[in-house]
Amino acid sequence: MTSHRHKAVKTTLDNYLDRISALPDEILIHILSFLSTKIAARTSVLSTRWRYLFASIPDIDFEFELKHYHYCKDKTLIENAHSWSFYAFIFLASKIFMLRNAAPIRKFKLSLGALWGSLVSVDEWFQSALDILISAALSSKVQELKIFIGNSNYTIPLTTVGIFTSKTLVHLELHQHEHLDLDLPNPVFLPNLKVLNMQDVNIVDDSLQRLIKGSPLLEELCLGFSCLVDEDKDNNVQVIHFSSPSIKKLIIQLWRGDCTIVLESNNLESLRYIVLGCDSEPQAIINAPNLKSLAYYAPPVGVNFSQNLNSLVEATIAVGRLNYQITSQNVIEHLNRVQGVKSLCLGEHILEALCNSQDLLPTFKNLTSLGLQSDGSFEDIDHFLYWKTLPALFEKAPKLEAFVFHLIQDSASEDMEFECLFLVAFPICCIKQLKEIEFKSFEKNEYEFKLVEYFLRNGTALKKMTVGKHLMPSVCKRILSFEKCSEDCQIVLDEAKKVLQLDL
Repeated sequence: MTSHRHKAVKTTLDNYLDRISALPDEILIHILSFLSTKIAARTSVLSTRWRYLFASIPDIDFEFELKHYHYCKDKTLIENAHSWSFYAFIFLASKIFMLRNAAPIRKFKLSLGALWGSLVSVDEWFQSALDILISAALSSKVQELKIFIGNSNYTIPLTTVGIFTSKTLVHLELHQHEHLDLDLPNPVFLPNLKVLNMQDVNIVDDSLQRLIKGSPLLEELCLGFSCLVDEDKDNNVQVIHFSSPSIKKLIIQLWRGDCTIVLESNNLESLRYIVLGCDSEPQAIINAPNLKSLAYYAPPVGVNFSQNLNSLVEATIAVGRLNYQITSQNVIEHLNRVQGVKSLCLGEHILEALCNSQDLLPTFKNLTSLGLQSDGSFEDIDHFLYWKTLPALFEKAPKLEAFVFHLIQDSASEDMEFECLFLVAFPICCIKQLKEIEFKSFEKNEYEFKLVEYFLRNGTALKKMTVGKHLMPSVCKRILSFEKCSEDCQIVLDEAKKVLQLDL
């Protein structure tokens, strides 16, 4: 009887596999496209019917993973094991390209040494093999190319394989763990490139200008860079130009170096400017009259506009992680420029600087949403000073309907003292005008629960309360137990694995 059951199960499985095998190649390839290239290749053992179909998937994702050998203390054996793993990785990748027979590639992703924080040793042979893989993808008319290099001594080939002379690339992302010199071929020719994201690069000479000039259709540019210092020059301030008639979205992340950034664009609609680490105060001169969205995490004294920002709809102004000295005069000047926005988010240092200059605040006649942004600074913040400024902002925003907490700075104060702070920051007269309140992040501190409860209990006009991300059920249950002043208020909780939308 047992053998009959096994036979019945086997027959059922065979029939199930036969049904899959009967599907057209196009459907099988579409199914396999949802898997990583490595996993898709493993499915070739399931049936001879689709043994090599994985090689026809238009998207290729090569990710090299290093295993940890905790039980082995022999360094030589571990290095040999890593080398053999790398050989197997290169062999599989080469075989896939051979089976594809130069068929067009839509997306190609190469991720090397980014996992586990391990060091991948790449010798000359491996460097050449990886270069050949990238070159093969470019020869296959790839449209989207992503290369992520973690803790590895492999260097992305900028001039040898034709990355910056590709006629088919539409989307390009390059991430190098160690800073990569942006030494590009001359000329750069990327006639169809629309999205470019490069991180951890060093600006060399006029490479950036040639890159922008050689990408006439570029719409989105995200650049994380450092400025190289020429020790032979008396003036080490480097001038970086971002001038393009096509770019609509620009993200600038400055890691280090003394430089002046000059931005000129009539078509730019979105700008994020972030200073992550500099010895001195970098300067940014911005001429973008049609800007709609602006966010900068940098000292306000170093951000200069050569025109009015009449088209601006949303703005974020924060100092960032660096402890620059800012004055109320700097802040007021910038708030005057953005007073026509509908959505405004301010950092803690900005609010703190405004504490004694509340009478100078402009009127935000169009403002409907106000947000509080943590600067992420390691410097201690006087919570009383920056929370004390909020009522004055409420008074200067007659149309304000929504308030957003991007992050509530972890306070060293006792819960009772913190509760007194938000009673000062959000008097009942201010809360009554709010229709929406959102907590982007919720750390489950007791004062956060009290703040949510305070808003629900006193928000007579409140229509929607959104709290946190990936909340535990116990947290959701406690929030839902709070008494509400407004019966129409909808509580939206992002519970772990699912989102609850409850009208109570």
